[in-house]
Formats: sequence, C-alpha cells, structure tokens
Amino acid sequence: MFNTSIYDKVCLSQDLFNQLYSPDTADRITRSIHDLSLRCAEIMDENNTYHLGEFSVDFALDNKERAWIIELNGKPQKTLYNSIGKQSAVYMRPMQYAHYLCKHGS
Repeated sequence: MFNTSIYDKVCLSQDLFNQLYSPDTADRITRSIHDLSLRCAEIMDENNTYHLGEFSVDFALDNKERAWIIELNGKPQKTLYNSIGKQSAVYMRPMQYAHYLCKHGS
C-alpha cells in the first residue's frame, strides 16, 4: 500500500517533467495526465444526482512514461500548494464548476 500524502517538496508537474524529459516527452506526459483527469471528471459527473464539486487525481508514472491513476480524492488537500505559484486555480476551479452547474442545471 502507498500513501500519497507524504511529500518532501511540492512543485508544478510541468516544471518537473521539463527537468526530467525532453520537451516533446514532457508535453506528451502532460497531455496524457490532462486527458486522463478530464475523463475522470466526466465519469464522476455522469451521476446527475450527486456532484463532488472538486476532486483531485493522484498519478504515478511507470518506467515507460505512462501515467497511471492511483486514486481520486473527493476532498483535495489544498494546503500543500501554498508554497508554489499559480495556486489560484486550486481555489478558482471549484467556483467555476459551481457557476457552470448554476447555468446548465444539475
């Protein structure tokens, strides 16, 4: 069993990928994680009677640079993003989703 809540340092995934991989590989991995995250959201949102409003997806990369989903968290731990820039999206996305639900019904 793994605990994904333990960390030494928090950084943006794109910054880490750019350090570890070529630009093309970093972009491919980022797109893959983005696409998987969107698909998770679509699946979670298929239940029209209950909306989480926000969740996070924990990923791992294997030795072939493929992204694997470890877990989905219904209540993401936002405080770990306090030390990095661009953290406003962490707080804005749930509000944007709520706005979307208000306009399009639930």
